[in-house]
Amino acid sequence: MIIQKEGHRYFIEHWNLPYWNRYDNPFEKKWSLKEKFNLPINISALINLLDTQYDNLSQIFEANLKIDLERHYHGIFRYQLGDYLNVHVDAGINPITKLRKHVTAIMYLTESVLELWSGSNCTNQDKRVTHVTELIDAKPGTVIYFENNDFAWHGVSPVYQLGKERILITASFMSEEINIWSNIRQRAFFVPRPNEIWSEDIEKLRDVRSDSERYAEVYRV
Repeated sequence: MIIQKEGHRYFIEHWNLPYWNRYDNPFEKKWSLKEKFNLPINISALINLLDTQYDNLSQIFEANLKIDLERHYHGIFRYQLGDYLNVHVDAGINPITKLRKHVTAIMYLTESVLELWSGSNCTNQDKRVTHVTELIDAKPGTVIYFENNDFAWHGVSPVYQLGKERILITASFMSEEINIWSNIRQRAFFVPRPNEIWSEDIEKLRDVRSDSERYAEVYRV
């Protein structure tokens, strides 16, 4: 289930902050803001706006949703020329609270493109995606919510144009409904697009990154 809301263009400032972290690996190329609490007031206001939707979303998704108070799965991301996020399903269980990561929210501060994919159950032995079911051209101020179930494959297409940087904020809502889906990973799980071929080394790297016991060995690789 996907809900899309479009609002006004949010004013963006203070993006030259000192604590950006770079992801540069076969699965994602992007900048991530490491700090999640001590933020400029306008950014904090947007995160708080997302968090306060838990009551409305509980009714829409028919679940007793909770705010991710540790902001473990909250993120502020920048995609510059050539950056992308490959197709994946989000983590299923929060490693800190052990609650279900039930709903994902994405707020777009600039124009962006979100790919939604059809594929197999993410816990199958042969996990794959087959085709794009929806290509969302998100405008500044758009917020998209989706249920983080076993088939919630999605990705971010590459930035092809110089000067077309993408900036977005993500938040997640937890629930105690641990057994409603099979995915119990604590990290995202990536798969290749149908036209991509991954080497055994890349697949092994993916498997270690998504392993709750071993991800620290390679997570920044």
